[in-house]
Amino acid sequence: MNYIVKRVLQALPTLFIVVLLNFVLVRLAPGDPISYILSNTAEAPPALVQQYIHQFGLDQPIYVQFEIYFSRLLQGDLGYSFTYNAPVSTVILPKVEATLLLTLVALALQILLGMGMGIWAMKGSRFKGILLNVTSIISWSAPTFWVGMILVILLGVDLKIFPIGGMFTLGETGSQLYTSIFWHLILPALSLALAGYGLYFRLTRASFIETLSQDYIVTARAKAAAQAEYS
Repeated sequence: MNYIVKRVLQALPTLFIVVLLNFVLVRLAPGDPISYILSNTAEAPPALVQQYIHQFGLDQPIYVQFEIYFSRLLQGDLGYSFTYNAPVSTVILPKVEATLLLTLVALALQILLGMGMGIWAMKGSRFKGILLNVTSIISWSAPTFWVGMILVILLGVDLKIFPIGGMFTLGETGSQLYTSIFWHLILPALSLALAGYGLYFRLTRASFIETLSQDYIVTARAKAAAQAEYS
């Protein structure tokens, strides 16, 4: 519990810096939000322009604008999307379920694949261990989008094993819907897993190597060899 609290406290300054950079970079970008909202401020009534400037606090000092921005962010107010004509939270929330499902499944596959191959690399020939280690390095170094495109081309377009778009097949309900979601989930989850399992592979392999080099393991092996010799 103390570890979790410590990590959260360490992450707070980083989150604050990210929020600050996001605020600053948006204001350093060319143009202004009022021009985007009204399309052409030159033809808009000056009273309307001033109304929007006051409504969004753009007539306030920069530190006041940041205070308003940060306080609203803490309250869960992510702003308003003029592209979708809806609050940002209502645009994002419907996508959270699919994103969370994909993230959890991909993470589970990464851990299982990485740990499984890490254990397998410690068994058998030295050549197999080196080969699996090189493979994990290549997988860890490869961009995720590149791995995804290769799998889409091979398994989705050429072999037509998995669907290459959507979360499920429209019109399906009940158990068929869950089966469809699972089938659509395999390809993107596998893409993320193959691109990220190398970390868990190397951690598992390094842990095994460190453990097997401990004195009590060496002693146990020596005793086992001695017993086998005299038996």
